[in-house]
Amino acid sequence: MKKLSILLSGVLAMAAFTACDDAPEAPKPQKNPQPALFTNADVTAAPAAPLQAAEIKLEEYTEAGVIEIMKDVNAANIPAGSDVTFELQISPDQNFAVENVAPITATTTDGKATVFTEDWNNAHRALFGKGLDPVKVYYRVYGYISLDNSRYLIANADPEGSQNVAPVVYAQGEITETPYYVFERPDYVVVASNANGWSPTDGKSMLYWSGKDDKPYFCGASVANNNDGGFKLVWDGNWHGVSDFPGAPGSDNITAPVDGTRLYWFTVDTDAPSYTIAEVTSLGLIGVNGWNEKDDVIEMTPSEDYLTWTVDTKLSGEWKIVINHSWDSNYGGDIDGLTFDGGNISGYDGDYTVTLSFAGNTPTLTLTAK
Repeated sequence: MKKLSILLSGVLAMAAFTACDDAPEAPKPQKNPQPALFTNADVTAAPAAPLQAAEIKLEEYTEAGVIEIMKDVNAANIPAGSDVTFELQISPDQNFAVENVAPITATTTDGKATVFTEDWNNAHRALFGKGLDPVKVYYRVYGYISLDNSRYLIANADPEGSQNVAPVVYAQGEITETPYYVFERPDYVVVASNANGWSPTDGKSMLYWSGKDDKPYFCGASVANNNDGGFKLVWDGNWHGVSDFPGAPGSDNITAPVDGTRLYWFTVDTDAPSYTIAEVTSLGLIGVNGWNEKDDVIEMTPSEDYLTWTVDTKLSGEWKIVINHSWDSNYGGDIDGLTFDGGNISGYDGDYTVTLSFAGNTPTLTLTAK
């Protein structure tokens, strides 16, 4: 077995590499030198077909989930218990300037090294943003020896015996990449209008993810009005008006169905994007008198601003809140923060004043015994 040569981090200032296997959140290289090198490993490998092509469309590899970058990987004279891995680096800069390098760690099995398609796409987005146009990039592949939870860059020692070393480049060149679209779901959507002071973060106007695979949208009850021309939908700090929703009524702002402050039930698909809006004309309890959403609802009365709804009633068993006599718009779960389509509410028997408030980040239900 050949000698393992460990050089201190000051020997080679290669800020494009990291010595740990955990990739950072944004695939940017750390700006510290490579801490250790393996200078005399016998590892051979050849570029796989995707790297040898003139272009790569990453979407074509989403079903497989991986992209092969190296083939015919063979290792000799490396320590027992060690593994060979590779790192693909892409950059818009053929000199691989530190701030313009995105590293992608590969997995080596059965003589092949592959990277996750998602990792490559994310690296592309980190360098070039969210655009979907083809981009020419430069790439190179370095090899590593993984041993005892550490990773050592495979390098060639200076033939004259000095302390200079050069990483072994297993593949390099340029390729045209075409990334694929990634839907990034925001935390919430706000209905911004005069009713909330045009705030993009106001609690009483927040819509939340449905949490249902068959209902892939944000939803909830929110106040809105047309006092300043209508409303807009806001997510991730971006304001969306008529031009973002084909067929929406109004000019720049979207027009609400009623001229005046009202409570509406919204659904918003931020991916399409699209939305629905329906005035809340009925809101009440279902389950106490039965579960027929058309006939068994105990109606609640709204306040003047439609933020608070109340009813005096006798509670028993399990029940929920239903809007507009439809299961497509219902609340359940924890009374301090109801959720769309949440579980049944129970544990209350007797006469209560039931109050539902939309003044906070989530609807809040208050039960006051009489």
